[in-house]
Amino acid sequence: MRKIVFITKSPFSQRDYRSFGIELLSKENEIQILDFSEWIVPKIREAQKYTLPSGMQKLKSLGNFLEVIVDLRNLQAEYYVDYLEDDLKSLFIRFFLKFKNVKRVYVISGPMPGTNEDIKENIFFRKLIRAYKEGRLMTGIHAKMLAPLKRAFIYFGIVPDIVVCSGSNCNSYSHAQSSKVIIWAHTFDYDIYLQNQNTEQLLSNNYAVFIDQAAGCHPDVEHIGLDKNSLAGKDYYTTMNFFFDRFEKEMGLEVVIAGHPKADPEFNKQMFANRKLFYNKTAQLIKDSKIVFEHTSTARSFAILWGKPIVCLTSNYFKANGQHNYLIYSSQLLDTKLINLDELPTSSLAKIDWFRVNREAFQKYKEEFLKMPNTPELPLWQIFSDYINSK
Repeated sequence: MRKIVFITKSPFSQRDYRSFGIELLSKENEIQILDFSEWIVPKIREAQKYTLPSGMQKLKSLGNFLEVIVDLRNLQAEYYVDYLEDDLKSLFIRFFLKFKNVKRVYVISGPMPGTNEDIKENIFFRKLIRAYKEGRLMTGIHAKMLAPLKRAFIYFGIVPDIVVCSGSNCNSYSHAQSSKVIIWAHTFDYDIYLQNQNTEQLLSNNYAVFIDQAAGCHPDVEHIGLDKNSLAGKDYYTTMNFFFDRFEKEMGLEVVIAGHPKADPEFNKQMFANRKLFYNKTAQLIKDSKIVFEHTSTARSFAILWGKPIVCLTSNYFKANGQHNYLIYSSQLLDTKLINLDELPTSSLAKIDWFRVNREAFQKYKEEFLKMPNTPELPLWQIFSDYINSK
């Protein structure tokens, strides 16, 4: 039995409890969770009106420097799973644990495809202009100033002892390149895919599903350096609903919404014109759907794994906020259809080949980003636990 501590910068949630496989790991290991959000990002906790999830005896929240020092000094663990970021307080925690010889575990689960250099450059300048307009330029400069500290990690040996990877794309990550050990597994979404192989169909009729990204109400928008003005307004939802109505009428398929887990249910209900909304059922909805609409959601992985047709939706909203080029790249990567909702054809939608799937492109994406070939069909954390307990 190994002693493992999960260390987080963001407020720990019930969703994290499931994603981190706490119950599974606790069967063979001694687990502890240290939530540093109150010390590192107090404004996030305050804005989210965060309270510690009930019934989690393994979870402890640390709110000030003295508590941090005392708990880190008294910590008895062989491994820590690093869910911190690259701010100075997180760096301090890593240095402290390095001094205590606690092995660092880093998980790369669900890497997103990069873009080609032209698209990167376009997005960079758009972000730079927007950051200036929104008064966030110094935040970005501060992040760049931390870059030398990242390089110091390698110099001082504060690199991961173990990296848990999904697809082959993980080889391009500096953490994987510098790690002493790589455990090949798959993404958290693949775990959910395995769990939902035999679930019952939620709806008796045929339907299309849209993967909501909380474009108009995401609670973390200000905490990731964006202004509330960057949230989608009513025009975005008007455009979406117009398309959904027309698709239903001309294609004979109901469009239902897989709500983002952080979306405001009442907001979504109003903005999506009382369409059927489901929360925490995204995988089930996609499994039994006929077609999947999305923007840039990581939940597209379920559509890829179940071989569902994917249609990437863009609009003038995405052109204005700098995401349009990434949507182009994403649709090209999977050879899926890209539809600009502000430029819909006047002719019947039935003339469009909505249901084409490039199986070869899907398989390539799976191997690069979702699951390394020939790895066990087991939960990610079971693969990790089996490895550390075999040593």
